[in-house]
Amino acid sequence: MAAWSHIRSKEGGALKEKFAYMTQCQSKSKKIAIVAIARKLAEFLYTLLKYGRDNEKRTSVATEKIAAEALIA
Repeated sequence: MAAWSHIRSKEGGALKEKFAYMTQCQSKSKKIAIVAIARKLAEFLYTLLKYGRDNEKRTSVATEKIAAEALIA
């Protein structure tokens, strides 16, 4: 449930772009992609709790740029 709400939010960030990349460029089904995003989110939260650190917002790479690089390679 947290992964779906994260994907649908306006500021989804890198995980939202990863979901879009998996569904559009890699032709994965939405169900498979959301399970992958949920796992990444769980691993991320576990790491934050384990080391007691705060989340640092990073800039994310645009999906179009990744797709263009994939087509060139």
